[in-house]
Amino acid sequence: MYQRNFNKALEEGRSTPDSFRSNSRNVSKNAVLPASLSMSPVKSASASQGAETFISKSRSIRRRSVRSRARVLAGQSATSILLFMILVSLSVTIFWLQTATIGKALHHDHLPSFFNTQKDEDSTVKELRLKNDGKNLSEVILAPTTDRSKNVPFFLPGGYVHGEKSLKRHLKKLLVRQEGGADLGVPIRPRWSDVITNGEESLYDKESISDEKVLKEDAFSNLSKGNNKSTNQHFTLYENSIPMGKRKLYPSPLPSNAEIVLKPSFGVHRPDVDAVFVFAEGYDLSIYAMFIESLRFEAKFQGDIVLSVSHLSKLAKGVESYLRSFKSGVVVYTVDWKCFSKKNGASIESANAGLSDCAIHGLYGHVSENKMEQVKDPREPRPVATARYELYWAWSLQYNPHQMIFLIDARDTYFQADPFQNLMRSDEVSTGGVLHLFEENFESTNIQKSSYNRGWITQAYGVSTAKEIGTVPVICSGSTIGEQVAIESYLRAMIAQFDKTKCKAKGCDQGFHNVLYYKKELEGTTGIDSIYTHEQGWSNVNNLGAMAPVKSVEEWDLLNESGQVKNWNKLISPVVHQFDRFKPLATKMNAKKREIVGKVKRKTV
Repeated sequence: MYQRNFNKALEEGRSTPDSFRSNSRNVSKNAVLPASLSMSPVKSASASQGAETFISKSRSIRRRSVRSRARVLAGQSATSILLFMILVSLSVTIFWLQTATIGKALHHDHLPSFFNTQKDEDSTVKELRLKNDGKNLSEVILAPTTDRSKNVPFFLPGGYVHGEKSLKRHLKKLLVRQEGGADLGVPIRPRWSDVITNGEESLYDKESISDEKVLKEDAFSNLSKGNNKSTNQHFTLYENSIPMGKRKLYPSPLPSNAEIVLKPSFGVHRPDVDAVFVFAEGYDLSIYAMFIESLRFEAKFQGDIVLSVSHLSKLAKGVESYLRSFKSGVVVYTVDWKCFSKKNGASIESANAGLSDCAIHGLYGHVSENKMEQVKDPREPRPVATARYELYWAWSLQYNPHQMIFLIDARDTYFQADPFQNLMRSDEVSTGGVLHLFEENFESTNIQKSSYNRGWITQAYGVSTAKEIGTVPVICSGSTIGEQVAIESYLRAMIAQFDKTKCKAKGCDQGFHNVLYYKKELEGTTGIDSIYTHEQGWSNVNNLGAMAPVKSVEEWDLLNESGQVKNWNKLISPVVHQFDRFKPLATKMNAKKREIVGKVKRKTV
């Protein structure tokens, strides 16, 4: 419209509005216009009136356009503000629901202070005393969370759950224990991951870690292909979701129509306490003394210590009197082994440091009319390192289903704290239990890298099985923890592996152990509800053996200022296993042995 009026004005010889105003300001009153541009007064007035009308209409159009744009912008702003408010409301609702899921647990260090429902210690103790009829709660109330050196959450399940039923069950179990007065000082892990690894749920800790040594390549993303990924999760969790009636059960090691007839030489099992099982034959007093003294007095463990030792007549000087000095809590078995040379099959007197094949004599028998008849070992002679699992199985039957049992080596183990502290347990009404496995250092070795571990698996199961397992962490067979109902099922499986493979090499039990886990032979098994597989240096057992050839004690930064072996989180390792692989640690422990033996001799004289 503007352009048409402009052209029309030019055709009629009139000035355009803009030029008209500009010319009127710049032309003098006395100036004489050329004849071609002059116009009559009537035409001039008409042109001026037309220009004013045109200007008025243009202004009106611009005002309507501005108002229209303002209304559009106002509508967009209102929509944006509404969407933002909806998003904020949704976020607050989700956060409230997440915290409400675990809101009944007493300690949540990962939540803001206004969500933390922790009560002061005095009021908590008073409330729990009322619930427990005024009983002494010193044994069930853990140290406050402010002292993390005494109360370390190695692997308890964490807070921000995403709705998975299995994860919520773990939190409910913790709640039940807290309501009963136990685990009050246990912080909760920050988050459950949604990463599925090998069909298992993984728990990882999002807390920042300053020490680069704790970061390692993880091989759990694909066990068959061995693909690695960077992570700082500290254990892998398998949970048995198969209904009880459909779970598999490994056969009993008992011969047909026989029963266990082996009895302790001295000491009595206490079914309602936790227990540590150890095969410790042929050692001198220093080995027994350091193992038991560190467990009893450093770790303050008050459960049963069950040992298999050489025949009493063959024990080293001072060993029997030392073991008998304990009024309770030490149970000693002596086993009659029938051993044979691997070279020619001739009968020999000793197990030859585990290199000879041996049969157990006196473990099984028939009992009738108050008469006992021993039954011959139903299995071929095998290394005592393999046969010991039958002893462990027989001992495990002496304990209640949910008591913790620790299978550990004696010669190279030292205790710095309670081996069972903060370990996940099942609730008392559960028909199954928890099994805990402990890895060796993955930076130092793995199944494929270690010729020993690869060789044991190959000898027992073949080359294809060793390749199929892939580049994964070695799991140590010399350190396993579980509730009685789970450890009994695991021991059945270990014994069945020998029956299946007939592998007689010393160390084949390590191959059995790893194949059971990585080939998922323990999954869906009666008695095992869950399996925790812990990374080296992040849990109760610190396996050091594979690390010694790679770096020194100083390079690994293994010791704290007090000279204690520590985990990667700088807290002391409750159980130090395979310390003798490091010469400085072996020297240090030998000095400690001499000190302990001196005290023991003065005490038993």
